[in-house]
Amino acid sequence: RFAQPSPTSHDKRWVPPAQGSRPTFASGSAICACSSAMRMSQAMAASRPLSAAVARLAARDVPAALERAWRLARHGAPETLDAFDEVWRAATARRDFSIAAQAAAAAICILDADYRDFRSFDTWASRLAAAIAHPGTQNEPSVSLLLLGARALCALHAAEDFDDGPGIGHVVALLRRADDADKAVLGAAALIVLLNSWRRERESTQIEIEAQSLAASAGPWTAGHWLS
Repeated sequence: RFAQPSPTSHDKRWVPPAQGSRPTFASGSAICACSSAMRMSQAMAASRPLSAAVARLAARDVPAALERAWRLARHGAPETLDAFDEVWRAATARRDFSIAAQAAAAAICILDADYRDFRSFDTWASRLAAAIAHPGTQNEPSVSLLLLGARALCALHAAEDFDDGPGIGHVVALLRRADDADKAVLGAAALIVLLNSWRRERESTQIEIEAQSLAASAGPWTAGHWLS
């Protein structure tokens, strides 16, 4: 078994507004941010239009925002992780820990696949652990595979044991019932990485065989990751 070096986590720090800045009213509308903060928000929206759109959607419909983030992921959009970050923040604020866990798991699997940058891996791993600590509803097979894969990657990167996971028979059953190719394939690929590190090639081959048909119907980025 091997573990790759743990990445350095980076958290965004909250910066208080400038002294003397207060909400004001003009033309019947409240202005609730100082002008510099508003300019910064507008600049971020201009530089990251796709994730900004996800943030606006998440403010009123978190499940729809999660699906929008997945659309970006399927095509390998550069703002994919930013989009999942917006979903995670909105879901956590609403205490929807099931969606928060899905967003974190997706980000972990994508970060591991796009191995050029691990800087935020620890942050996402902590987010996933916090979300799954809350009891949630029963996940459908594709989401269960995604969560399993993300937990496996977290254990691998932290050189921790992952002995509480389901047996290979259960994983194969989930793959046969999965109805979202991208989530299932990302989870399966992560589990294969862990099993190969344990030199359990027979089990990893079983997962690979079962996931192959799903990979054929996955999005372009997910299919490319599977083939790599």
